[in-house]
Amino acid sequence: MNKLSTLKYTITTSFLLIVSLFLLPSNVWAQQGSLTVAPARQTIQANPGETKTINIKFINQADVPISGNFGASDFVVTDESGTPTFIDTIPGYSTSYAAASWVKLPFTKGTIVAFDKLPLQIKIVVPPDAKPGGRYFGVYFEPTSAVPTQVGAYYEAGTGVETRIAGLVYLRVAGPITENALVKSFIAPSFSEYGPVPVMTEIVNRGNYHIKPKGTISLYGMLGRRLATVELDEQNIFPDAVRQFENEIGSKYLIGKHTLKLTALYGEGNQVLSSTTTFWAFPWRLALVILLGIIIIILVSIVLWKSLKGKQTKLEDKLEKEIGELESLKDKYRDSDPSHKAK
Repeated sequence: MNKLSTLKYTITTSFLLIVSLFLLPSNVWAQQGSLTVAPARQTIQANPGETKTINIKFINQADVPISGNFGASDFVVTDESGTPTFIDTIPGYSTSYAAASWVKLPFTKGTIVAFDKLPLQIKIVVPPDAKPGGRYFGVYFEPTSAVPTQVGAYYEAGTGVETRIAGLVYLRVAGPITENALVKSFIAPSFSEYGPVPVMTEIVNRGNYHIKPKGTISLYGMLGRRLATVELDEQNIFPDAVRQFENEIGSKYLIGKHTLKLTALYGEGNQVLSSTTTFWAFPWRLALVILLGIIIIILVSIVLWKSLKGKQTKLEDKLEKEIGELESLKDKYRDSDPSHKAK
């Protein structure tokens, strides 16, 4: 492929990638085009019957005003990547961790001036009979006018409304909470030819408040010696949600049976999560190449040795023959020499 063809291929691939990214359904956006929200997420605590006030601002970085609707919606996490999804985009879905109905917005429609921000002071009225634990919602702005695209825009995660941006709120209702998590799965391939070995961990939160486990995965060899350690990413796991962690551990060359041990702490009480799994590792292709190389060296050595041995035998036979001929000549010389006969 010449340089011109390579350049065309690179440009085409990049264009298709960019188009696919824009066509994919978006989630809870912390930045969409020229719109941003701050803070993208915040954690607050309130007592039952208390009214809390929080501030969220929506920022327009474009050179034109953007109009739209403001609202609050509860979110849940239904996948293993920790992606929040607004439940008002899921028909018939409900959650026991809802709090959007407690939110009072100063207005529901507005326009964000070009190169300016629009702050919202939001009241959260917690019912007197609210149960302790976590409540999760987002305050969003959903444009009704076109949103100019900003180069290098990024997003966070969440709902399927394409231009909705939201600041996520983690509200904790004061009181004793339930902390209960477990390791749903902790697996690695049963056999690996080369390292590092991929390890997949799934942790499920059965409590009523989000957790952020902190821990490590350690690799041990056949003799019990620790060979490597990697840390789990510190990620939120929301109530009734499963979070998946992917890690790689170990060097390239591993031989024999190995053990993986997970140890993590979570919650206010530093409760322990642990799990163990084993796998075998052996670079069989490399070993086969080495074995074949050794066999070839041995065979070549045998052939060379036999060849040299044969030549040596021939030389010895020839030497013996020549010695015999010399002895015969010496005997003839003695018989024909008068001086020898006289003696």
